[in-house]
Parts: sequence; structure tokens; C-alpha cells
Amino acid sequence: MAGFCVNCGAPLTGAFCNKCGAKAQGPSSPSQLQATAPSVTQLPVAVSAAAPSAVQPAVTVAKGSGLGKVLAIVGGVLLLLFVIGVGAAIYGVYWVKHKVSTYTAAVTGGGSSPQVKVERGNSCRLLQREDLAQVLGGGGRSDF
Repeated sequence: MAGFCVNCGAPLTGAFCNKCGAKAQGPSSPSQLQATAPSVTQLPVAVSAAAPSAVQPAVTVAKGSGLGKVLAIVGGVLLLLFVIGVGAAIYGVYWVKHKVSTYTAAVTGGGSSPQVKVERGNSCRLLQREDLAQVLGGGGRSDF
């Protein structure tokens, strides 16, 4: 039953046309086959688009409940809120550290100077006699 569809001119492989769905009509003689089958050069390009389809198979598309979209949106919002929370926590730690260092500098009367660590030797030589006496509680005497 190989031939061409009389409706759209597509090659036939079964009882119905695979392109337009029309029922195949077999010619009774080979001369009629050539008379009814258009050649490739005679077919205009828009024939398949303009040809009405006789049988349209019913295609049903199962629609989802939309729960996946809702869950994706809620998940995205929660992720955004989590990122904002982490950023706020990091900024809060920075802000508190800055406030503490500012308060410490104000109380000590200056900037935060690095501490000097003496590995060996007499660390009391780093202070003047009056300052050392005051730290040790000796008042103003200098017995050192």
C-alpha cells in the first residue's frame, strides 16, 4: 500500500497518512497513481500548512496542581531570607567589634597601640620610674 496521500502528498506507510491523518485511498491502476500523486517539484511549500487535517488525535496535557511552583517560590523566599539573616549577623558582629574598639580607645585615652612583649630581660626598664612606682603601688617614692 505504498503510495502518496491524495490530501497532502506525503508518502504513505499504512492505512492513514502520517502527516495529515487522512485515510489512504489506493488507486486501481498504476496510471492513476501517477496522475494523482503530485511530484516534488509541483508541491508548493505551504501546502502542508494550508491543507486541512481530517483527523486530529485528541492530545490531553496533564496539568499539574501547581504545588511544585508554589514550593519553588516559597523555597526561594526562604533562601533569600536566610542569606539576608547571615549578612545581618556578620554586619552585627562587625558593628559590635567597632563599637567596643572605639569605647576601649576612648577609655584608655588613645588609640589601640600594639603591646610590646619582652621575651628576655627586664620589662620594668620599658617604664619610667614614676610610672613603675605608681603601678606597683609604691606611691611617689623611687626606691628602685
